[in-house]
Amino acid sequence: MPDDVASDPEFKKLEKAAREFLLRQEAFLKLAQDRMSEAQERMKHYYERNRLVQDFKTGDMVLLDGKNLDIRHRGYAQSKKLAPRFIGPFPVQKKVSRDSYELGLSKNVKLHPVFHTSLLKPYCKDPKRRQKVNKVVLADGTEGQLVEAVINHRKCKGKMQYKIWWLGETKKNGAWEPVENLKQIPGLIDLYWKSKKRGKPF
Repeated sequence: MPDDVASDPEFKKLEKAAREFLLRQEAFLKLAQDRMSEAQERMKHYYERNRLVQDFKTGDMVLLDGKNLDIRHRGYAQSKKLAPRFIGPFPVQKKVSRDSYELGLSKNVKLHPVFHTSLLKPYCKDPKRRQKVNKVVLADGTEGQLVEAVINHRKCKGKMQYKIWWLGETKKNGAWEPVENLKQIPGLIDLYWKSKKRGKPF
């Protein structure tokens, strides 16, 4: 830069103004970052203070929230209405951390057994009603049942029927159902025929 320009009073004023502008911008940026960090800390504190942390004991029976679980292996169609809202009940095996528990899942439930307390709710059995099979609450609020497997088939008056095994029950307590009642479990029917090593009947 030429010496005459660098020594020009007007140039020095502009240079000083530019430096002051940069300093102000840096100060504003630092202030904004500090405010954002403070807001994040407040939000974290509010969340930690207000989130639901339930306390369960070993042996307690709980239901597991199924809204984020992939349950296609259960044979359900991909309809949210048909998907179980809660599955279980399952026993609490142990407390893993302040807000996480290990559950005693059924062998056919291929999930990591540790869950956050927000995904669990206490299971309250109705003493006035004998529960023959495991019940679940469906997404539409109705009560339904989970099928463990399809274990047999037959034709009754020319119509196909399948014997199904309810989750939590023994095979001897299986029930015969017409195929039109089993539209929710095409996956389990396919598995049944694959296990028979032949195709579906026409």
